[in-house]
Amino acid sequence: MNETTVTRSARAPIWIVAALAVAGAWSCGPVRPTAGPAPQGGTPPATAAADVVQPPAQEDAGAAPPTATGDAGTTTPSAPADGGDEPTAPADAGSSAPSAPLPPGEGDRTTFEVEWDPLATVIDDVHAGVLLRADDAAHEYVFDERAVRAAGLELAPGRVLVLAGRALRRIAGAEASGGEIRVTTGPATLNEAIADGVVAWDRAITFSPDKVGAVAVADAKAVPEGDTIEFELDLEAYKVSIEVRLGGDRSDFKFTLVKELMGDAGAKFTIGGFLEAFRSRDRIEIRDNQVESFVHTLEGMRGEATLSVAVAASGEDFMTVELPVTIMSIPFLVGPIPVELKIRAQFVVNAIVPLDGSALASVKFTYDSELGFEYAGGEVHAGGHAGEVAIEEEQTPHTAASQAAGVNFGVGYPRVELDVFHETVVPWAQIAYLVGGTYTFFPACQSADALILGSAGYDLGFLGIVSLGGDSVEFFRQQRPLLRAGQCPEE
Repeated sequence: MNETTVTRSARAPIWIVAALAVAGAWSCGPVRPTAGPAPQGGTPPATAAADVVQPPAQEDAGAAPPTATGDAGTTTPSAPADGGDEPTAPADAGSSAPSAPLPPGEGDRTTFEVEWDPLATVIDDVHAGVLLRADDAAHEYVFDERAVRAAGLELAPGRVLVLAGRALRRIAGAEASGGEIRVTTGPATLNEAIADGVVAWDRAITFSPDKVGAVAVADAKAVPEGDTIEFELDLEAYKVSIEVRLGGDRSDFKFTLVKELMGDAGAKFTIGGFLEAFRSRDRIEIRDNQVESFVHTLEGMRGEATLSVAVAASGEDFMTVELPVTIMSIPFLVGPIPVELKIRAQFVVNAIVPLDGSALASVKFTYDSELGFEYAGGEVHAGGHAGEVAIEEEQTPHTAASQAAGVNFGVGYPRVELDVFHETVVPWAQIAYLVGGTYTFFPACQSADALILGSAGYDLGFLGIVSLGGDSVEFFRQQRPLLRAGQCPEE
């Protein structure tokens, strides 16, 4: 999807709605995380029974998932009967290991009932000691040659390699030397590994420290300490501060963007509010190595956000930036498949404020909505709904200057990304809020508006649907005029 071009004009609200639906280019300066040290060690391989509800652990989980055929390995692993700990990956599993999956919560449910493709080699917790080292950044893996042959595993080029809890890749090369087999890999898709089956989950996304896997700034990861996540960073001409509190069923947040200039000149944009716990419900159905349907739903998106604008003689700003921060990462397992939800934010600032110009506004948004879409029959269909939405003035908007002026501020938060096997399937699904005001002379008009919208992007290439990548779908939008004064044109 192409980036929307921002027209440098103070006429009418410059909504840049489409800009809040894509990630803009960004540059950042020094980052000062205060969330604690980065985690060490590898990632446990997956262990999940078909159709598991936790807790309590079920005494009879039913039949085990279908076994792989041919040389693809052994039966898909099941959860321990006693609900005990999942097995862990080798301690020296290598660099750039993915985030450790979080345990399921009460009422969480996963379904993993699949038949592996005959040309898939599946390595799971049954094959303890087979994987010696892994470089996840380079997608290279080193195996114990004797253990590989004893387990009857085939690591031939062209096969699809499934490393439970870690990676799904196509083997490009395999070289045996000194009792080890070094495997290099290239991209593969989920439907190349799974011939038939269902992969699904219904998971509560809550905001307690034990349910948030990691926080990431650029390429650095940190585990949150206590119930507060705080960052400061430079973003173009702005200093940005982020504060998020983890309160279990509710997360309070405050983001502040400040542009400091000489004297009283400058700009301050803030958004503060809360986000309630919600549910991630997804289902992937594969038949004959083709994805027949994919349903993605974020249910129970409830929250409140207040956007405030205070600018004076701040000049021109044209910025569309996806924050280079993963504010929350929620990794979990569906069978051997690692799934990760990443909660991010996006900012849009579009302003022309001359030396004698100023603007003030504050608007509160509340919502109880659902975001979602379905792929079926070769097409993507929008789901989701606005639900109960309210837009209220917290401060009477005001924009004034001796010449044309305009200020627009937008935020997408929560902006939820979905990764499957560390491949992005849903780049973003978000609630976005926008506040804007203009002051013009021809005609003489002072105006202000507020808007809330729900939308999502999708890239289904990893599901084998190459034709549907880099596009988006809108679920709802509601706009409210806040101010019309003077000879404003009719809309």
